[in-house]
Amino acid sequence: MNEQPIINPWIFYWISTLDKLDKMFIILSVLVGIVLVVFIVSGEGLKGKKAKRITISLLVVFICSLLLSMFMPTKETMYSMLVAKTITYEKVSKAVSIGKDVKETIKQDILDIIKEINKKDDKEKRKVKDEK
Repeated sequence: MNEQPIINPWIFYWISTLDKLDKMFIILSVLVGIVLVVFIVSGEGLKGKKAKRITISLLVVFICSLLLSMFMPTKETMYSMLVAKTITYEKVSKAVSIGKDVKETIKQDILDIIKEINKKDDKEKRKVKDEK
């Protein structure tokens, strides 16, 4: 029997990798932001075509890494999305139906156990009554 997993194990790998990638983009945006501020404040970022090109490049990298870190979902969000993708109304209805069946079965088992205990108690009471 060749059973396929419900969720591909590679998905868990990529979720943890993307979570690390998010942290990398945060660090990158902070570092590039610091370099950009220093470059502009020192006045070097505004002198000449090459300096302006470097400043614009740093600004683009800063904005892209900042946006990527802002909009990259967290690990918890990715797991939630994964679960939400697999849950359907039919599956929920089936789970509720099975849950009700299990509940009724357990309820009936408990009632049967109580009846058996009561029968044993009644037998013991009769036995004690007969001995008197």
